[in-house]
Amino acid sequence: RLYASLEAFSADLSKICALIEEQCGAPPALYRFPGGSRTTLAPAWLREKLVEEVEGRGLTYFDWNAVSGDDTRTVYPAETLVENVLRDANGADVIVPLFHDFPVAKTTAEAAGLLIDRLRGAGYCFDVLTPEVEMRFP
Repeated sequence: RLYASLEAFSADLSKICALIEEQCGAPPALYRFPGGSRTTLAPAWLREKLVEEVEGRGLTYFDWNAVSGDDTRTVYPAETLVENVLRDANGADVIVPLFHDFPVAKTTAEAAGLLIDRLRGAGYCFDVLTPEVEMRFP
């Protein structure tokens, strides 16, 4: 289990970093905690240690700030997922939506395309997320 201990997390992080470097030719610079940095799958004291582990390896972690709702047994229409993200983002300057890529998320790809169109229409631009981005989410 990933969040069973700091050692389990550290071993998993080492494996994924090595795999990314092997496949991409460079080590990762960014990390997103499964379940987010405030996951309830780990106690608060361990979450602090996990963040220290990630940052100690020179990685910058990011969370999402807008949830689509595509992770339920109910398959929502793509437009509903878009509306969920926009409502949750509440006009934030930087929006990092949470979408999933598992089988139940059947309308996610369509929703992502619609969301991009809507955000571009609202004046948002899209760029690469890098360690230099100032936006960090609680």
